[in-house]
Amino acid sequence: MWGWIIQNILLSIIIIFIVHNLGEYLKNTFTVKKTKDVVGFQMQKYKLIMDEIHDTNNESKNDELSEKEKQDMNDDLNDFMLNQINA
Repeated sequence: MWGWIIQNILLSIIIIFIVHNLGEYLKNTFTVKKTKDVVGFQMQKYKLIMDEIHDTNNESKNDELSEKEKQDMNDDLNDFMLNQINA
């Protein structure tokens, strides 16, 4: 009687092992592997950010303030600081 039970247990383990390995083989053989290009993705993001910074810098060079506008801003800042000190 014990021989029959041990035989069934071993047979069940072997069947489970074979089915598991067959499933893994089929999965590895017939599916497309997904790979992530982590370095390339980060390089693209960096390049995009740098391009935006360069574009912004080029636009700001064209929009420089005149001397009168700079002086007006400086005067406004000085007035504000004096009001804060006196308050």
